[in-house]
Amino acid sequence: MCIRDRYECLTYRQDEIFHTPQFIRYCQGQWNVWDPMLTTPPGPYLVTLALRPFMQVLGFFRACDDVMAIRSTNVLALLSLPLLCMGVLRARGCSDPGFVPYICASLPPLWFFGFLYYTDVLSVIAIIASVGAMERKHHVQASLWGSAALFFRQTNIVWVLFIMGVAALRECQRVAGVSPRITPPITTLLVQRSVWMRIIRTVSPYVPIFPAFMLFIQWNDGAIVLGDKSHHQVALHLAQVGYFFGFALTFGWPLIFFLVPMRWGKVHAMVSVVLLTMGVLAVRYGTIVHPFLLADNRHYTFYVWRRIINARLWTRYALVPVYVFSAMSFVRILSKRQSGLWILGWLLATCLTLVPSPLIEPRYLILPYLMMRLYMPTTTRKQEIIEWVFYMMVNALTMTLFIGYPFTWAHEPGTQRFMW
Repeated sequence: MCIRDRYECLTYRQDEIFHTPQFIRYCQGQWNVWDPMLTTPPGPYLVTLALRPFMQVLGFFRACDDVMAIRSTNVLALLSLPLLCMGVLRARGCSDPGFVPYICASLPPLWFFGFLYYTDVLSVIAIIASVGAMERKHHVQASLWGSAALFFRQTNIVWVLFIMGVAALRECQRVAGVSPRITPPITTLLVQRSVWMRIIRTVSPYVPIFPAFMLFIQWNDGAIVLGDKSHHQVALHLAQVGYFFGFALTFGWPLIFFLVPMRWGKVHAMVSVVLLTMGVLAVRYGTIVHPFLLADNRHYTFYVWRRIINARLWTRYALVPVYVFSAMSFVRILSKRQSGLWILGWLLATCLTLVPSPLIEPRYLILPYLMMRLYMPTTTRKQEIIEWVFYMMVNALTMTLFIGYPFTWAHEPGTQRFMW
């Protein structure tokens, strides 16, 4: 699509029309040129530039505008993700990770964008690497990975905070001699000076990241996003939490089928009533319809919104019990291996990354879901195979639509393709 300059005359897909030309400019030494439509930092372009000499040794990536070579950055990153996921699982004490690392790398939205030049795969890689280093008590390394994650997506600051919090929690659990699923006696521990000193030593590598991020916000006129701020205003989009748990149910139903007990007690019923009330209020007063959602029929979200969520006025509310069932089911699964504090931190981090966004975007749901999936209890091979096969069926369907069924828009030249 030839939209703004000659760089767009190559075959780019969706946001690639912003990311790929920016890399080409950097590759050609135009370091002072920045596309004002870009909202994320230049991390992906710097990684691709660093990889280019090695690719040239192998005989390709000769030209800066080699689109397939540029995309190979994410392909290589996606291939490395199972190793990083395996590192997290082993650091958690899982002696047999099974297919879980490959399941995580095959999560449909993540897998799909692994073949395009987007920021998501590298963002996930940096955060998962940070989690693995933190669980191995390599906190300096974890903080460096967390810092790198901010060069791919600014909202990763929330996950860096979560990782620091988990590091402190793990230290308290070690001092108390309890397993990760037990909440340690925090008030008792914190009155001991030796415990304070251990926690300070643990979190100190992470602390400089936060004032540095505040300086970035000050430099960026008080905003988190770079460039085009008009379509990325901070909002109170409470319904995003429900959409996340709908997403989690869509891709995590095998976990619920195999791991959630069928019996639900009186306490669960009482909690359900409270969550249903909160969910209805969130839908009523916290639903935002972004212009991009209504204007672009190339994405699953366009059809999910029009044909499911907003099919009728009442369907928004009819989905609230589904969201509540999903949320309670996944919390019950997590509680088998993680403490209440860990779960609360994960829920808060998920809300802080999703609620401020006015746009329903599956890519934003990837990290919260993967964080949850990596901390699930050990599953059976049967469940893992079902989960992985389901993912690959969705991936095959999406790729079939993307490659085999192009279409055109009357108001815009070029071929359009269906995608996440």
